[in-house]
Amino acid sequence: MRKTSRVYYSRNKKSYPFLRMKQINILPPSFQEIKKHLDKIIKKFNPYDLVFLNCQGKWETSPHLIRDKAAHELLFSLWKPKSNTESKEGWVNIFFSLTEPDQWPTSKTLAWMSLAQLKTLPPKMEPTDHYLMSFYGRSSKNIKFFIAWEALLELIEIEVLKLLAAYPVPEWKKDEKTIQNHFQRLCHQKQELFKKRSSLDGSNLEFILDHSFKIYLNSRQPIKNIINILAEEERLNFLIEIYLNQAKNSKQPHLFFHLINERIQPELGLAERVSPALLRPCLNLLLNKDIPIESGLQYTASVILSILQDIRSTEKLLYSLAHFPLNFSKIRENIIYTLGNLKEARAVPYLRRLLRTKKDIISLKSDKTKKFFIREQKEEAIWALGKIGLDAEPALPELTKYTLHPSTNIRAALAWTLGEIGRLQKDIMGGVSAEIIISLLKLLQQKDKVVFEETVTALKKIELPEFLHALYLYNVSAVNILGIPPAQKGLYEVSETIHALLRSQKRVIMAVNGDSGTGKTYFCQAIQEGFGDIKKEEILYLMRDRRKDQKILNRLLGLRWLKKYIDPSHYQDYPLDEKKDNPEEFLHQFLTEEKDRKLIILDGCRDKHYFQRIIDILYSHGFLDLVVNFRASHSTRRINLEQREIALESIKNHLSFLEDPALEDTIYYQEGKIYLYDLDNSTPCRLNREEIQELFNSKRIETWEIFIRPGKFDLPCLNLQRYQSSWPFIPKSLINPVAASFPKFKIRSLPAREKKFKLQVNAENKVEPFLIASINLDSLHPVKLSYYAQDQIAGQMENKGLFIYSFIDNHLFYQPSLEVSQFTLLKRVFYFFNKKGKFFAYSFEKNELTAYDLDLSPITTISSLPPSILITGHHDGQVCLWNMDEHQRWIIQPSLFPITLTFIDYFYHLLIGDNQGKLFLLKPENDSKWSLNYWDSARNFFLARKYRPRQILFLTREIQALSSVQKVYSLNWLNLKKNFLFQTHLPENINPLSLWVIPDGRIIFAAAIRNENEHQAESASFLVIPHDKTCLLQRLFKPEENISDVITTGPRIISCGQNKRGGSLKIWGSKEFARIERQKILIKPN
Repeated sequence: MRKTSRVYYSRNKKSYPFLRMKQINILPPSFQEIKKHLDKIIKKFNPYDLVFLNCQGKWETSPHLIRDKAAHELLFSLWKPKSNTESKEGWVNIFFSLTEPDQWPTSKTLAWMSLAQLKTLPPKMEPTDHYLMSFYGRSSKNIKFFIAWEALLELIEIEVLKLLAAYPVPEWKKDEKTIQNHFQRLCHQKQELFKKRSSLDGSNLEFILDHSFKIYLNSRQPIKNIINILAEEERLNFLIEIYLNQAKNSKQPHLFFHLINERIQPELGLAERVSPALLRPCLNLLLNKDIPIESGLQYTASVILSILQDIRSTEKLLYSLAHFPLNFSKIRENIIYTLGNLKEARAVPYLRRLLRTKKDIISLKSDKTKKFFIREQKEEAIWALGKIGLDAEPALPELTKYTLHPSTNIRAALAWTLGEIGRLQKDIMGGVSAEIIISLLKLLQQKDKVVFEETVTALKKIELPEFLHALYLYNVSAVNILGIPPAQKGLYEVSETIHALLRSQKRVIMAVNGDSGTGKTYFCQAIQEGFGDIKKEEILYLMRDRRKDQKILNRLLGLRWLKKYIDPSHYQDYPLDEKKDNPEEFLHQFLTEEKDRKLIILDGCRDKHYFQRIIDILYSHGFLDLVVNFRASHSTRRINLEQREIALESIKNHLSFLEDPALEDTIYYQEGKIYLYDLDNSTPCRLNREEIQELFNSKRIETWEIFIRPGKFDLPCLNLQRYQSSWPFIPKSLINPVAASFPKFKIRSLPAREKKFKLQVNAENKVEPFLIASINLDSLHPVKLSYYAQDQIAGQMENKGLFIYSFIDNHLFYQPSLEVSQFTLLKRVFYFFNKKGKFFAYSFEKNELTAYDLDLSPITTISSLPPSILITGHHDGQVCLWNMDEHQRWIIQPSLFPITLTFIDYFYHLLIGDNQGKLFLLKPENDSKWSLNYWDSARNFFLARKYRPRQILFLTREIQALSSVQKVYSLNWLNLKKNFLFQTHLPENINPLSLWVIPDGRIIFAAAIRNENEHQAESASFLVIPHDKTCLLQRLFKPEENISDVITTGPRIISCGQNKRGGSLKIWGSKEFARIERQKILIKPN
């Protein structure tokens, strides 16, 4: 009998000879036959669309029936593990199980039922084998396989219906109850049909389905997954259909659209909770022309599809991209994002067409008054082209036109995309297009930190680092970026530092920070299980965004602070009222309870009023030891967030979460009192979990201490007496700072100059064993130094000028035209006053000079508290407190005489000295009142530095010695917590010029050394080592020059001064460290 696609039946046996044939028994297919047919089908399967095999074995798209959807899911499941032989064999076994002797008759009956529901066979004719043979044709070679195929589809459909019929629904949910009743009716119809067929075949099909096949299904997880997906999808489809019909007949359709939106959105808005059952419903909603765009359903559907990123949506998404107009920007962004992640090359022509649209704002031809912003759509197109890779090469002409686009995000995306295409060109074709190089160079010229960073990374990707270093790229921002060490190197140092600290103390507290998406949590989770000698139970990991950890962090902040700055939803379960709350007491209690922990890790993105405040509290109390800050390029952050957040809108939100304030503007960065590692954790520099664990488990360096702080110096010491006195301050009154308007100011452009210098390694090791290298600055004479950024120092020139020196490639940025008496730094801006007491600010990053129209008497001294507080002392005894971020100002008047000293610590203890020998101490009592105490000390006050928590070190000189030959200077340690003062008198011939506190408590300063005739013979640097009742004084270095200032950066000591050839900078260290550093510089001069 010939094969036919559709057989029409009649009870007339003369017309259908097969009914007069002898009994037919179709035998089951062999294992190899099943495997062969599956291989053949999968080769023709198109995974980019919703395709399935119909009952006749022909390909169709867009399944609607449960049977067709089950066919598609089976085919897709078969296609997915095609590279996995074991999974493939598993699927063959699933089909083969249906052909076992005791199951094969039932499988044939199930196949008949599957075909019967398609109305291709009369339901009451017999026997089953005859019908199957007639449908597929006697000569068909596929009949055995397709019986097993249809049997499995019918079995899946039955289980889907049973699941839907038994789904628990409360009576008051009428719509869902309607759905349940519908599927219960379908189940009943199936059962009735089974009964008829079972009686004809003489078998108890219900028993078989309930028992033997139930065991079969329970043992086949892939089949169970398909059943659950289809059941969820059918239920959702039915509900959507109900709501859409109700919306058509309602005057308020938006109510029903809202119900659909609620149904398809993921639980709690979490991307990982998006069900794969939403694929087909969301594709249907996206392409449903009857649904108005204002409903938001198309947008929600596009979000869900972007989260699923299912390859089967490709064809429909390409169609949507071609047909959705440009003004539907948010929907198109999600479609472009999804196609980019699917690396779909067929999207390139549509993306090119979008990028050829010149304007970022478009209007409709029908209504010119409505404007639509498509800049973010273009940005997404550029990202997508980078993900598509080499297939996006034809889009280079469109891409290169965006090198001068005003949007930072677009230019950053462009740099990454050009790098990706260039990298693949070089890997596959051996070279890079000239237009890619030219475009990257154009991007490199722009003084934009994000774009510069991304462009540098792109050039490194296409293996042009030497070319990069040959270019003249220098500006202050560029140097900062180029100087950040990679995480591969930095994390090794972090590991060594933790172990080195634990050799001298019981516990290390480490803060791990970075913008969202920089990999900080990934790093913390890699080490929280323990490493080296540190066990898992000896590590406490506190995560900013974890609810249980927030309870601890909230207590550290205190209820008063939370009420003032934080949304109430974050502290609803706070256990105490404000009167009983004591955050400082809780801090000490918490650390006591966790005394057995060797390492406490705080992980989070710093924000001004929450996590930054917590770190500041730990630092200000002296408990914070180590800060690890992760930076990453814009592309690295985005890629990390794509893996974590998945949904585009969430990714963009998290990309906007930038730390505030910037790391360089924090108090602990500027003071240099803790160990701080600022690391580049961009994709080329990062380590995976196993590499981090291996690194932290590596062998320790026992002498690591010399690489993290200035070492010991085996030099002669002078013993100085250290005196203790009781609290010297006398209470005076309560004062109220007076708010004043912020002064007017003018900004003008003032470009900095630049010079390149050469590092000269010390060759006279025996003469100067502590000297590492020096830099001769010729006619430029530095007199003051300050810490600016990692591997960069700031300073003041003699008479006129400010500068920044970068030890990365030894580059100097300077502005010689500025008259500077004294300066301080806030957010990398120099605030200073000149000899006339006028107030200015200069930024090397912006090349701008700001002149303030000051309405007060001339400034006599200036100091700061990062990130935003400035203190100026004035000639008439006034003191002005400035908030430079908020443009606010307050004035107090503790004295009537010129102010010589101002200092403020984290707790807003304000120390003020005047030229009559009075020292004033102001403490905030409440939001408006400060207590004023004074000490009539008969001394002049010159310099003040933070020493330890609530301890201040300041330099004084006896007033009665001013007119004599001997001018006695003293170091004073003021303890604000225990209310006492320590004092040490320096030798009479030492005239200190500077003051710097090393993190371990030692003090280093530059000083002029006077001879008997009061003439300055030389200058040197000195080290003070405080003990309980004495101080040891060491003269460190004897350079052939006058030293005017000295500071420390990690293990290095930096001095500035003058010699016969002009100004100079020198780098010093302990003897062993200096020896190692000299060798490193000789091996790698740059």
